[in-house]
Amino acid sequence: MSNTVLAPFDFQTPSATIQNDSFISISSQHLFCNNCDNDVETVSSLTFKISNVDGVKEFTLPPASSIELTQLAMLFGVCHAFSSKVVFSTLPGFEISFLRDCEDSVQVTFSADKEILTFMGLSTSCSSVMTTIAIADLETIETSIRNTLFLCQK
Repeated sequence: MSNTVLAPFDFQTPSATIQNDSFISISSQHLFCNNCDNDVETVSSLTFKISNVDGVKEFTLPPASSIELTQLAMLFGVCHAFSSKVVFSTLPGFEISFLRDCEDSVQVTFSADKEILTFMGLSTSCSSVMTTIAIADLETIETSIRNTLFLCQK
């Protein structure tokens, strides 16, 4: 299992210092890969734990292939470059949307179908949570997600 934690950040804009009071922790559960079985694609499950003034919420994605996780990682890395909303909806019933909300941060919304969460036994996962992430922290999240693809326990 891998774990990355991003602490609260302060960053300067020409007019003010902006503070984000959120903590983001990304955990991954390696399920299998081609090191485990030569005929199998790498598969991992990610959990995002978001702590802020509203409390702590966990958002768990279902098992995803290395291709799907690479797409998600890339979106974290480039989402700040878009002026409109960007949505990762590759996994049915799950969506992560990105919207640049100011010069130095991106609003990220995690959402999932409640019935699918119940069916998958993910009762600790919330169906919707939103947080703001500094653009400077997006690369760390991208790298963390990419690193989940190389966590074989064999």
